[in-house]
Amino acid sequence: MIWKVIKAEMTGTSHKKNGIPCQDLTSKLVTDNSCTIVLADGAGTASLAKLGAELTCKSVLRMFDRYFDELFGTDSLLAKTKIIHSIRTRLGIKAKKYNQKKDELASTLLFVSIKNNKFIAGHLGDGIIGIIDEKGDTSVLSEAENGEFANTTYFTTSENYSYHLRLYRGEINNYNSFFLMSDGAADCLYHKKQKTFAPAIRSFSNWIEKYDVESVNQALLENMIKMFPKYTTDDCSFIMCKKYIIL
Repeated sequence: MIWKVIKAEMTGTSHKKNGIPCQDLTSKLVTDNSCTIVLADGAGTASLAKLGAELTCKSVLRMFDRYFDELFGTDSLLAKTKIIHSIRTRLGIKAKKYNQKKDELASTLLFVSIKNNKFIAGHLGDGIIGIIDEKGDTSVLSEAENGEFANTTYFTTSENYSYHLRLYRGEINNYNSFFLMSDGAADCLYHKKQKTFAPAIRSFSNWIEKYDVESVNQALLENMIKMFPKYTTDDCSFIMCKKYIIL
């Protein structure tokens, strides 16, 4: 079994207007028997948001490449602590270098890590984690969590992270694909009241079967740039992994 990953990030119109770079970041690590995808959305109030998102993604990829089995089998609270401690340690070192507080590197966190037939998914803050089964049906694994107000959420630097980081572990079974999207992309691809995804999600999955990854990434970005500004001014990011059985 192998995994193919597609992804794209788009600078929101509000950031373009103010000359601010995209603060969303997606990343992946695929090996012979594993796949990890991660998405971090830098906090809009953080001065080093993009750097924080980058460091968060790197930390998660490194953690699951080395410790997947341990994190899958250990107590949920301990697993959360190990994941966030790894991230916050890296953020703290970088914050000290820039003479800033860790809060200036804050981001949300979404990830799915797969090894053989097992998966671990985690979600801190807003955005959506979704699944496609073998029949092609989409469903929600984890929804956004906002703070006291609709436009607030939780970050890697939040003190109460252990309560707000949601961890999911299990076997792949009939799951065909996992996908992550930032809150900006969710405004365009997810119907909150009906808890349903736009048909475009299945289209993205079908593209993976028909075309090479580079072509799909380009088509994905072009479609985001064309359609998403109609629904949101925010940065948007999306990443999906899909499995293939090697006979």
